[in-house]
Amino acid sequence: MVPMDESNALTLIDMLRCSARAHHDNPALSSWHDGTWQTITYGELWDLVRRFGQGLRSLGVKPGDRVAVAAESSPHWVIADFGILAAGAINTAMFPSLPPAQMEYILADSGAWIILVGDAQLLQKALTIRENMPDLQIVLLDGAPPRAPTCCPLSKSSRRWGRRWRTPCPPGRRTWPPSSTPAARRVGRRASC
Repeated sequence: MVPMDESNALTLIDMLRCSARAHHDNPALSSWHDGTWQTITYGELWDLVRRFGQGLRSLGVKPGDRVAVAAESSPHWVIADFGILAAGAINTAMFPSLPPAQMEYILADSGAWIILVGDAQLLQKALTIRENMPDLQIVLLDGAPPRAPTCCPLSKSSRRWGRRWRTPCPPGRRTWPPSSTPAARRVGRRASC
């Protein structure tokens, strides 16, 4: 195995993949839930990110598409952020405290046609926005139960639950080791690790 360094890890996804290989069973994310710390290892995180990215692609997200995220900081947010990158898309992050009118402006300005929301309150904001943006796709990142939340895209035409896929991760706040380097901003070659 070639160690990851600035010469061979060129994207954040490459860095996460290399970290998952090098530190597979080590904790990557921890969150406080039901009075105990819940942990996701690097191996689990990598698997969740890959599956989340595949789920986005199955919804029609293509490289270069903008995917909006309105959610509190949590393992769900980390998995969604890396999943967006794994799908080749661009994260359009929004503060969850924004009013619907400002969220609608950001969605329209960025060209995002899909929004990931973190809870029922944000789901209601997204449904309000969809009244003016009928093609907006909404994905609810549901935080219950721990280690097995369900992400459910809402059908744009009928507003009922659509396809489901499972992403086991605990809800709550996240911790993330700092790993940003100038190499993470370069594009081109794949990292070898």
